[in-house]
Amino acid sequence: DDSMNNEENNASSLSNISAQAIVKCMERSWSYLVGRFPWARFLSEGAFKRVYMVYNSDIDCEEAVSVMDVEIIEELGNKHVVGAELAVSVMLSSLSRRNICPNFVITRGVFTCPYEPPASHWGCANNKCPKGKSYVPGKNISRKPRIPNDKNRGSFQYIRMEFCSEGDVE
Repeated sequence: DDSMNNEENNASSLSNISAQAIVKCMERSWSYLVGRFPWARFLSEGAFKRVYMVYNSDIDCEEAVSVMDVEIIEELGNKHVVGAELAVSVMLSSLSRRNICPNFVITRGVFTCPYEPPASHWGCANNKCPKGKSYVPGKNISRKPRIPNDKNRGSFQYIRMEFCSEGDVE
């Protein structure tokens, strides 16, 4: 019995370590966030996330990004929502990429960041387009927003998707 419990504890510990390692590999810095996405526009807000249209400087195009505050979701006892959202997005994206079911949004990537998007550059419900309604190279960008204070650190999950200009972002 003791050896069985030890094996279960070891497996559980390895599982936790693996999950933490995966989360750490997905984490991106503030400079990544504001450098790769220099312009954004607030689109909508739901129970667990906010959605933005962003300009992605690495691929030189607009895409949609949903942002979830993982800590708030955990506090509300809905941690499974994050995993389910990601799993469904990836599965539907796979179907769309293979043209099996082309009417779903393609997920382009997922990352985490200890900071939420800067409202001064990405917008919010009260100011949807702080840097203009569309991205104009060299025009919309003044200075990059300052890194938030450490007391504002959290856990935010970002899901990058193709932007659908004539429809729902999900």
